[in-house]
Amino acid sequence: MMVWVVGIGIFLFLLLAFPKQIGAVILLIIVAIGALYLYLYQGQQARARKNTMILATAGADQACGSEYPLKIKFTNTTSETLLKVNFDLYGYRPGYSDAVVSSYLRSSDRIMKPGDVYSACWRYPEEYGKRVDHTGLDWVVRVRSTQFANEN
Repeated sequence: MMVWVVGIGIFLFLLLAFPKQIGAVILLIIVAIGALYLYLYQGQQARARKNTMILATAGADQACGSEYPLKIKFTNTTSETLLKVNFDLYGYRPGYSDAVVSSYLRSSDRIMKPGDVYSACWRYPEEYGKRVDHTGLDWVVRVRSTQFANEN
């Protein structure tokens, strides 16, 4: 705690003794922080755009059988090889906006080249302490994150 008090005291002394120089240093620090924020923000936006290019759908499919009745399909519409996709799964009653059942942070590590389509049968998500009738639910898959071959 004492270090902060001493540091603030030194800063105020320098500000009063050399206002132009300290003002320039403060401005430089603000510009550097702004540039870093902009760089990180643009990277985050680029990642979000890539995530939306992985199309994902889900629905009950009788061909999958009773143990794994939910078919989830991914389509890689990017120009890069997809190594892994993390996604959330939601089941909605038709005409309602709140999910009846949900499952977070599921993943598929199926390697998909550009243009590939992959589908697999999955179990219905379970809600602890709650019995859910999964028949007739509308299923939504939200891609949370992706990993591509060109990323380190």
